[in-house]
Amino acid sequence: LALGGVTYCAAPIVSSQGSQLAAAEEGEAQKVGSAAMAVQFWAIGLDCCGSRGGFVCDNAGEAGAKSGLVWIDPSVREDPSLELRRYMQVVQASCALHDIQTVPQPLFVHWVQEPRSVLLGMFTRSMLVLVVSSVICIVVASIMVFLASYYFDVGVQA
Repeated sequence: LALGGVTYCAAPIVSSQGSQLAAAEEGEAQKVGSAAMAVQFWAIGLDCCGSRGGFVCDNAGEAGAKSGLVWIDPSVREDPSLELRRYMQVVQASCALHDIQTVPQPLFVHWVQEPRSVLLGMFTRSMLVLVVSSVICIVVASIMVFLASYYFDVGVQA
């Protein structure tokens, strides 16, 4: 789905035998055959697929990639975002094109080979943002204290 110069991509996550491990209503896992399959997990990405296939988002093309980082769980959101609605449109289009079914609230993941290293990278970047913003806050506060001190010292002398 191409909108505003951005291509939204989604691919069903199934095993190499064409079946999927899907969670049942009670939360118990059961194996579902490909004929009656309702895809529960979808790998997603931006600008990494063709109009009718060729999904290469994140590590999807690598044989060792067997993990996914959950992008968003639609069941916990009261008001779905525009991006979530667009991914749902892509899923519905893919289901119609390939004659497959999906669950009402599929789980979207970024398909990765090493999820721990991706999470560590996210943690490192967030700590860097925390440290840099703290330093900026201290510098701005120091400048404000200096200016206030100078202003009131000049005002007292006059």
